[in-house]
Amino acid sequence: MLANIPKDNLYDDGVDTFITGEDPNNYIWYSGKLWRAVSINNEAKTVKLVTQWNISAINYSSGSTAFEGSHMEMWLNDKTADGFLGNLRDPDKFIVTDAVWDATMDDRELGSITRPNGTTTVTAPVGLLNMYEYQESFRETTYSSGYLNNKLNWWNLTPYSLYHVRFISSDGGALSSTPSSASLGVRPSINIKSSVKIVGGDGTIDNPYRLNFLAKEDLPLFLFFI
Repeated sequence: MLANIPKDNLYDDGVDTFITGEDPNNYIWYSGKLWRAVSINNEAKTVKLVTQWNISAINYSSGSTAFEGSHMEMWLNDKTADGFLGNLRDPDKFIVTDAVWDATMDDRELGSITRPNGTTTVTAPVGLLNMYEYQESFRETTYSSGYLNNKLNWWNLTPYSLYHVRFISSDGGALSSTPSSASLGVRPSINIKSSVKIVGGDGTIDNPYRLNFLAKEDLPLFLFFI
């Protein structure tokens, strides 16, 4: 299962174990969407995912760089058929609905970003990756060839300033934009519960892992990282 990921492609920062490198076997199929497994929380044993492709393209907000109350947060967590959360399969069973997203401001460059300190957090089922999480994905390579670079522009969670939000450019680098001036791609992120199991697949793009509920005789998803 996820043990297909070489140990050289795993990095433990003491809080989370990140998957790193060019193309580790970390593809997951859930709710009709292709995802990448990004990290496992060492304590809760939840697994953070992000969609492989941009799901939509929208303005981040009407002007504020805050994730909380933004167009982005509202659309990601809209439970109706018009929102992202409303199109996920049994979210109460599969995902952590009270996940905490760290949206602390950071203007440092890629390679020098440290784990955000929790100054600004939002509790919601669906969020975005922050700059630290993105940076950790290419520890074993460069950002241009890291597995999270999908050759598209997409919003990041981290504000760059009071007026700009970070986004990942098509070459994998980090830029910033005013939140109301650009309709950039959206790659939603969720946290899969530790009680979810893998029922098939080998983690490759042609045969991604498939998920289901945990039965007593089955191992939870997180154990396959070990």
